[in-house]
Amino acid sequence: MSSSLAAHLSRRPGAARAVPDVVLKGVGHTYSSGASRPVLALTPTDLTIDGGAMVALVGPAGSGKSTLLEILAGTFLPTAGEVLLGGAPVAGPGRGGLVIRPSESAEPRADIARALATRPHLLLLDEPFAGTDSSDRERRQEELRSIWKETGTTIVVATRRAVDAVPLATRVLVLSAGPGEIVRDVHVDFAQRDLPVGVLQADPDLARFTAQLRVA
Repeated sequence: MSSSLAAHLSRRPGAARAVPDVVLKGVGHTYSSGASRPVLALTPTDLTIDGGAMVALVGPAGSGKSTLLEILAGTFLPTAGEVLLGGAPVAGPGRGGLVIRPSESAEPRADIARALATRPHLLLLDEPFAGTDSSDRERRQEELRSIWKETGTTIVVATRRAVDAVPLATRVLVLSAGPGEIVRDVHVDFAQRDLPVGVLQADPDLARFTAQLRVA
């Protein structure tokens, strides 16, 4: 891990701070704009994410992944239901969630470092491996796993490619094509396996699991 990023890491929570659970109660979202017909982006969803989880949120384009991240962060208010963080409603930004969308002009490590400096309860990454080659992608995966192990922050990684995020995960949520609906919810142990990501990628168990998810 780079020294600049490591400087922003807090100790794994426990005595230092509790990591709250995230609870979605009937959370759904419909986009409306003027004369156009409303578009249902996310089907009403009930979900609990344990504090300190590493979640792979996987689905095709248009499945509501980005919408769900924004709702978790409080930057979008759902049109149905509510989000609770540690039992308190998320009614706007500032309740501990940050969405990061790495761009070609920005180094993701710097974005994550700035986010961690605010000690968020949720780190929400939207397609963090897009546009990377295999070596850069593996480096980012290793770094993200190290961040999770060092900080205990709850992390949700949204991606269209299961192979990018599942090796890092303690839980995998699969969204259907729009309107988004959680069609698979599986707890896994890939994040806890003490193996380099490159070695884990070659694990037959991982290959079989990602194949049966029926996403890329």
